[in-house]
Amino acid sequence: CGYNIQALSLFWYVVGCVFFFSSACYIGLAMYTMYKDCDPITAGLARKPEQVTPMFVLEAVGHIKGIPGLFLSGVFAAALSTMATAINAVAAIIYEDFIVALLKKRPQDKVASRYMKWTSLIIGIITVSLVFLVEKLGAVVVISSMFGGAVAGIMVGLFTLGILAPFANVTGAFWGFGVSAVYMAWTIIGFNYYNQSGVIKYKKLDFSTKECPFNVTSAAEVWENQMKEEDVFPVYRLSIFWYSVVSFIMTMVIGIVVSKLTGGRESTVAEKKLFHPFVHKYLIKKDDIKLGDVNGY
Repeated sequence: CGYNIQALSLFWYVVGCVFFFSSACYIGLAMYTMYKDCDPITAGLARKPEQVTPMFVLEAVGHIKGIPGLFLSGVFAAALSTMATAINAVAAIIYEDFIVALLKKRPQDKVASRYMKWTSLIIGIITVSLVFLVEKLGAVVVISSMFGGAVAGIMVGLFTLGILAPFANVTGAFWGFGVSAVYMAWTIIGFNYYNQSGVIKYKKLDFSTKECPFNVTSAAEVWENQMKEEDVFPVYRLSIFWYSVVSFIMTMVIGIVVSKLTGGRESTVAEKKLFHPFVHKYLIKKDDIKLGDVNGY
């Protein structure tokens, strides 16, 4: 029964994701259709791509009373609810894994609630402060794609390593996670450096300003970077949409290699339901081994 509930929850989560991203793609196509002959950024009507969506809502359905306000309230409500959920989750993890471990005994519920509230407050202050840093890094969608793709690839790699590799051990998982995280951080820093320098530029759709109701003049660049995009280290020129694939492969490969070099797990005795059916034949049945022959199980 529990498994069916989990499967149903996952199914509806996937349905929601498909609906959300399909709606986002549809809105993007509608925005491109409206602004392809009058780019609001080139025309100076907007400074960043994130400002184009509210502008589109005002121009498309602004004549309908209540819709612009409903749109803004939906955006702020979604952002605040997501932020609150994430802060509470991180605070709970920090409390259980760090604060409780440092204390001699588990505190009472009232004291634990006080710890959680102070932890949430500190995390919230740090999160809000990072907004000023994110503003300097460029488009929010690009930043979220970079960090989200890298983290998702590493996490999927760790879970896949545990599901498909019965011999994988803690050392292999640790080095797979650590090396992949450092590599992706180095890649993201290098990409942002050359992007802010104007050497690497985002590939954009073709826009023009020929249909704008006013004249648009653009100042010529006085200084031109002598370095070309082809001169940048190839790793930094990798598309951000490949970050998840690269981090996943690195986590898997390094985890497998290090696990093999360190002798693998002490025993392949484990519950079959924890592994993919493909590797069941490599598992040792618990009934075939004496209890004293297995360490750590």
